[in-house]
Amino acid sequence: MNVYFIRHGESVLNKERVHQYDDTPLSGQGQEQARLLAERFANLDFDLLVTSTFTRARETAEIVNSKHNKKILEAPLFAETKRPSEILGKKYDDPEARTIYEDYVLANRNKPDWRYSDEESFADLKLRARNALQFLIDHEAERIVVVTHGDILKLFLAFMQHGDDLTAELYHRFRHFAPTKNTGITICHHNDTKGWFLISFNDHAHLE
Repeated sequence: MNVYFIRHGESVLNKERVHQYDDTPLSGQGQEQARLLAERFANLDFDLLVTSTFTRARETAEIVNSKHNKKILEAPLFAETKRPSEILGKKYDDPEARTIYEDYVLANRNKPDWRYSDEESFADLKLRARNALQFLIDHEAERIVVVTHGDILKLFLAFMQHGDDLTAELYHRFRHFAPTKNTGITICHHNDTKGWFLISFNDHAHLE
């Protein structure tokens, strides 16, 4: 099985460097990125198209699907990591948002069950990664396209490599080491004998 993970196109709050809501839509640039991606995927014969339930991912999936007219399966497992509600709608450099995220969330990142308020803990995220990857395996398709988000994608990749041995520290190191572009394509292969393999990461040649 090959899985083509796609980070959604640029959203209006990506562009403004603001912590995003679930319903944040694509920007004009994000729509164009998705159209370029759709052209690149026009001849890809995939079996299943899965998307995060967030608006920016769903809009990206719909544009990609314009060349295929497949049924789109929405799955919350592929939504972005949930941040504390207190920082949503605030710029990354907003003093309150920085204090919450840097002095509390990141400072306590090695405590698997710790939460500032209503965000996902690392233990929550590990469980979601395990369930999301099993969801893909259970579909028994040859080629699956998944439209998702940058941080949760990197969690999936880290979990593929480390499994239940993944720690918050390992994940955060990988998260900062491996930036992703909007509509970047990451291809992973899975077989029942040897598990998961990373084939390519963050391929965004269609944007250049």
